[in-house]
Amino acid sequence: MLSESTIFIEPAPIANATYGKPLNFTCTCPDPWQSASLKIPGENGFKFAIFKDFYCQVPIDKERLYSVACSGDTITFGILHPVDNITWQCIFANNSVNIGNNVTKVNINPEKPNITMQQWTYVIQEGEDVSIPCNFIGNPISNVTWEHNNSTIKLSDLRQPLTLSLKNVSRSAAGDYTCKVTVNYKGTFFASETVSLVVEYPPTLKPSNKTTVREGTSDVRLFCDVVTDGNPAKYSNLIWQHWIGNTFIRKLDPDNLPNGSPIKTLSLTMQSISFNDIGTYVCLTTSSGVGGNITQSASTELVVEAIPRVLLTTNIFYGQVEKSFEVRLECVGNPPVSSLKVNTKLESSPPPFYNKTKIEKPIRLSIYDTEVVMNGSILEMKFGILKSKFDSTFVLSAENPVGIKEYVFFVEAYYFPSEPFHIHIKEFKTYVSLEWKGTIPDLDMKYEIVEKNISGHDQVVYRLPGSNLPSYTYSLTNFDTKNTDSIIQICATNVLGKNCSSTFKVKHIDPESKSIDFDFILDNGVYLVDGDTKGKNGVPKLPYRPNTKESDYLTAGDQMEEKGWDNDAVLNSDTSPSLLLEIPRQTEESDITQYLTCSAGYEREKQRNVDWWTQA
Repeated sequence: MLSESTIFIEPAPIANATYGKPLNFTCTCPDPWQSASLKIPGENGFKFAIFKDFYCQVPIDKERLYSVACSGDTITFGILHPVDNITWQCIFANNSVNIGNNVTKVNINPEKPNITMQQWTYVIQEGEDVSIPCNFIGNPISNVTWEHNNSTIKLSDLRQPLTLSLKNVSRSAAGDYTCKVTVNYKGTFFASETVSLVVEYPPTLKPSNKTTVREGTSDVRLFCDVVTDGNPAKYSNLIWQHWIGNTFIRKLDPDNLPNGSPIKTLSLTMQSISFNDIGTYVCLTTSSGVGGNITQSASTELVVEAIPRVLLTTNIFYGQVEKSFEVRLECVGNPPVSSLKVNTKLESSPPPFYNKTKIEKPIRLSIYDTEVVMNGSILEMKFGILKSKFDSTFVLSAENPVGIKEYVFFVEAYYFPSEPFHIHIKEFKTYVSLEWKGTIPDLDMKYEIVEKNISGHDQVVYRLPGSNLPSYTYSLTNFDTKNTDSIIQICATNVLGKNCSSTFKVKHIDPESKSIDFDFILDNGVYLVDGDTKGKNGVPKLPYRPNTKESDYLTAGDQMEEKGWDNDAVLNSDTSPSLLLEIPRQTEESDITQYLTCSAGYEREKQRNVDWWTQA
C-alpha cells in the first residue's frame, strides 16, 4: 500500500548547488501511485504536479522556473533558480492517499573565479593600438579589474570578456598588466593573471642647427645625435637623404657606421660645397624589432649662399629672318638675383632693336640629375620680326649680394635655306656630274648630296660649304660598277634647318635600250624630254619652262609654246612621282639637262621639303 511506502530523495538531506546554476534532485516512489507534485513544506498548495501514464512536463506558465523528467517510478525535478536554505518535498498520491515522508534542503556554494589569457606577451610599435582580452569565470562576481603599476585602470561591468583597449600606445605604457577577478560569497575568493606589454620605438634624434655657408666652403659637417636609444637599440640602414622642397635629390652615406657598439652620433661631411648642395638633409635610422622595421628621422637645413647661376644649355641663339624671335635667359641664386642686365659687347656688330623684360617666377632646373623647381629671375629679349641677317655678341650680368656672374652669349639671324634649283645632270662613262644653283649669299649654308633609301636610311654622300658661287658641281663616281639605281636629292642646310629639292632617280639600263625621247635639241645642247609612259606610275610629260629671265636659267633660245601635263602630278601626296632619268651607257659623253621643278611658279613654295617617291 502507498501509505506504507517510503519516498527516496537524492541528494538528501542536503542538495548542494552552484551559485547561479540549476539544482536537480530525484524522487522515487514504489507502485502504486497516480500523481506526483513538488512543494515547499509549510506553504499551501504545490508548485506543479504530473500524472502517471500522462505527459511528463511542466505547465507552460511554470517552464521558466522548473523542469521535470520521468523514468518509471523515478521523477527528476529541476529548480532553475534555486535559493539557498530552501527545503523541497515530493508528494505522491494514490486514491486520495498522499505520502511525502522525505525532504532535501538547498545549499548554494559560490563558483570560484578562474582566468584564461589568449597570450602572455604583446609586442607592438609605438603609436599603434592594442586590445588585451581577459576571459574569466566565477559567481557571484563582485568585481573584475585591470591593474597597471598598482593602479586600477579598468573596472568590469561583469560582461565577458573584460578587454583592455589602449589607443596610440606610447613607450611609457610598456610593462605588466594584471587582470583580477573577485568572488565574495560565503567567503572571498580571488584569481589573477599578468601579461607583459612590450613597446618598440625608434631612438630620439637631435639634428644640428641650420647651417649657412658660402659656395666653395670645404669640409662642411652635419650631425644627428642619438639622445635616447630606441627599443631595440640595434640600428641598421643608417643613411642621409638630400631634399629640395618635396623633391628627393639623392642618398648619402654617413661618415661613421656602427662597428658592434651603439652609435651616438650620425655625421655627414661634404668636401666642397656648391649651389647644388642647398636644401634639407634628413638622417634616418632603422631598428628591426618583433613588430617589424621602425624608422626614425630628423632634418636640418643647409643654406648655400652663391652668386647667380645662369641656366643656359647653349651660348648661341639663332633667329630666322622674316620670323618673330626672342631670347629667354634664366637665372637662380641665393640670395635671389637683385639685378639682371644685358649689353652688347663693344667689338660686336650692333643688333636690331629689342625689348627687355625681367620676370620673377619659379624655374625648373637640374640638381644632381633631378629636376626641381626654384624661385628665379627671367630676362626676355624680344626682337619682334627680324628684318635682316645679323651677328651680335651680348654679355648678361646677374647680380646678388654675394657677387656678379657675367655670361657671354651670341645671337645670330639667318634666312631659312632656299631650295637648290636648276639642277643639271651630266653623264660620263664612269660617273655622273651634278650641277645646281643656290641663293646668294649662302656662306652660312652647306649643300648635302643625299642618296635616298626607301627603307628610310638615307646617306649623305657629300657636304659642300656655301661660297657665294653662281653654281656648284659634284660627281657621283663608280657608276660603272654599281648595279642598282640611285635616288638622289640635293639639300641646302644651315643652323635653322634644311630645304631639299625633289628627289630624282639615276637609273642604269642596257646601252641598246632606250626609254627617253628627245623632242627638242636646243642650240646650246640642252634636251627637252617627254616620258614614255603616263599616269602616276610613269613619268609625266614636262612643260616647257619659259625663259622670262635669260640669266636665271641654264637653257637658252626663244620661248616656245608651253606644253601642259598629260597627267598632272598632285603635290604633297603619297603618289607624287619622282623624276626619272634613265641614262644608257654610251661610248661618247652625253650632256642631258632637265628641270626638276614640276609645278608652276605659284606652286613652288608648296613643294619645299617634299620627296617624290613613286617609281616610273
